[in-house]
Amino acid sequence: MLGQTLKEQIERFKLSRNETAPIVRDAASQVSRLMTGHVDEFSVERLVAWLARLGADVTIAIKKAQRRGRRGKVRIRVS
Repeated sequence: MLGQTLKEQIERFKLSRNETAPIVRDAASQVSRLMTGHVDEFSVERLVAWLARLGADVTIAIKKAQRRGRRGKVRIRVS
């Protein structure tokens, strides 16, 4: 979902790969990899940093466990 949101943000701003690269502080070839669907090559931290550099507000919320033994959930919401 992070990769898709990034791709949409880049397309919404009508940025080329070469225009995007200095904004996200990475190589144009890496932007190209993202835009062609190779999201699995990128860490969550890197994708979040790119989103922030493109002006997106990114919020990560951690809710403390109420009891031991219950598995937590991971949710991503884009608004």
